[in-house]
Amino acid sequence: LGEDLALTCADWRVLQRIQSGARDLQFGAQAFGLDLGEAYRAQFTALCDVGAAPFYFFLTRPQREVFNWEATDRVVDWLVSHGKAVEAAPLIWFHPYGLAPWMRALSFAEAREVVLEQVRAAVARYGERVRVWEMINEPQDGDANGLNFTVEQLLELTALVSRELKRWQPSAY
Repeated sequence: LGEDLALTCADWRVLQRIQSGARDLQFGAQAFGLDLGEAYRAQFTALCDVGAAPFYFFLTRPQREVFNWEATDRVVDWLVSHGKAVEAAPLIWFHPYGLAPWMRALSFAEAREVVLEQVRAAVARYGERVRVWEMINEPQDGDANGLNFTVEQLLELTALVSRELKRWQPSAY
């Protein structure tokens, strides 16, 4: 019911914006499927103004001290070269699918450090090419909390990421 209500509200707001003559309405989607071929890329190019690039821990942090930006670079580079805005999606997602195996036993203090490293490395690497940062995905969802943090801890991490993003990239949103 909640999802239906959210979608109905979104439909109504989009319709209002279109009817009011809004020219700044943008549509986006995950751009993770660029390797699926030309048909995917052509549809994405035709339909989307914004593309979400993958920043999942399992892709970007295969080991504690190792960053691997290859998959993210490919998506960001393609989006930028095609004039699309880039959304980093997401900086924090603690779902078991999103975690690198080495992360599964992290304490809160250790996870806090990893999150800070992730934010600093991502902003340093992508700078102004990414203007929209999804700070945290599904913090309230029980199955997306693979580290079993409390709500207060998740809120603390969200606030930390927000402060760090604003400090490192004040123009981001």
